Amino acid sequence: MLIQFARVPIAGQVKTRLIPALGAHLAADLHCSMVLRTLGTLGSSGLGPVQLWLTGDDAGGWLSQIDPGAVLKTREQVGSNLGERMEAAFAHGLLDYEKVVLVGSDAPAITQDYLQQAAAALDNTDVVFGPAIDGGYVLLGMRRACAGWLQGVSWGTSVVLEQSQSAAGCYGLTHASLEALPDIDVAEDLRWLPQDFRSLQVDGTQALALSARLAELAAARD
Repeated sequence: MLIQFARVPIAGQVKTRLIPALGAHLAADLHCSMVLRTLGTLGSSGLGPVQLWLTGDDAGGWLSQIDPGAVLKTREQVGSNLGERMEAAFAHGLLDYEKVVLVGSDAPAITQDYLQQAAAALDNTDVVFGPAIDGGYVLLGMRRACAGWLQGVSWGTSVVLEQSQSAAGCYGLTHASLEALPDIDVAEDLRWLPQDFRSLQVDGTQALALSARLAELAAARD
């Protein structure tokens, strides 16, 4: 089973560290595009049903953009911090499935092959991490639910992966790691966007504006 965590793309409330470079609306458009791209990768991986776990108010009807066939269910994330929310998702998923792989929505470098590597790793270990190059992780897979093991993690810092791996050991969970991938959090990370990211899955006008702004930033770096 595959779970994707995402925030409803509300301008000014998502990808806030990208707002200085893109502005609130383009940052939200980029987030929307990454959410939909990741959802498509999960759905085409052939690894089982996909659930989209959301946080944020969908008063604007954003969910209507999603193909109903792409996900089994949408659910609301539950918990006061990321660790609690992930633990709740795993506990729910592992009631019905032997393996659960959870990803965020800000790592468009995740591929079907990467997901398949994670699922295969869970044949031999309790937890698999997909590390992020900034010290966090873009993927977390489990085959055994464990309450409380993510509660001491300093979310949003460069030691998230290190602390999570240490906690896994303390709770008796065996673990393995995949190749590190970039995620898109700050302006410097925009260089990691795949080359085909000009085919943005947002409304035409916004897509053109975002593509133009990304091109400007790339030119400035060069």
